[in-house]
Amino acid sequence: MTSIAPLDPATATGRQREQRDAHVPSILMVLTVLTGARSWTLADGTQHPTGFWAEEFTVQHRVFTDAGAEVTIATLGGVSAIADELSLALAMNGNDPSKVEELRNYLDRCRGALASPLALSHVTPDEFDAVFTPGGNGPMQDLSVDTDTARIYEALLPDSSKVVASVCHGPASFISAGDGDGEWLFKGRRLTSFLNEEEAQVGFAAKTPWLLETIQEEQS
Repeated sequence: MTSIAPLDPATATGRQREQRDAHVPSILMVLTVLTGARSWTLADGTQHPTGFWAEEFTVQHRVFTDAGAEVTIATLGGVSAIADELSLALAMNGNDPSKVEELRNYLDRCRGALASPLALSHVTPDEFDAVFTPGGNGPMQDLSVDTDTARIYEALLPDSSKVVASVCHGPASFISAGDGDGEWLFKGRRLTSFLNEEEAQVGFAAKTPWLLETIQEEQS
């Protein structure tokens, strides 16, 4: 086993510092973009309670932090983020009370970060290696029209060393992102998102002001 002796900052040469730093693994910096919406405006003007989908946040947050990544949570305007209560319903979790309890406990452990997230307008994209946006209906309300979310994607997506990822309704946040030529930033890319068929299955296809899959197809 090779040991690396600590360097004296006063006497170490630049080359010695480079050699030392090469043995220090870099920390993965992950930006998690969450909706701050509390309600989703349906086509008839009805306000439907919303938020982020609990499992889509907790699973990725646990995976990243367990791997040693530093996760920063950001929302539009730095407002606190809340889980959609529907995502914590027994019926949405296989009627498994232990799963719901686990989700609530994890959210409670993240309470501080969820209560005081970074404002998206204050995000410096090049400080992050990856951005992940969970779903829930909330992103359809706020992130779909947010220029700062678009700015972050526009900075990271063209860089092959960076990762842009999302799930469920999270790709609603992709809609306003464009490239330097005025084209949709994600044009020509293969995407996954909440499908029109799934929207119909949960009873919102006829109620939503627009369908995510349809919008993506139109922009592509």
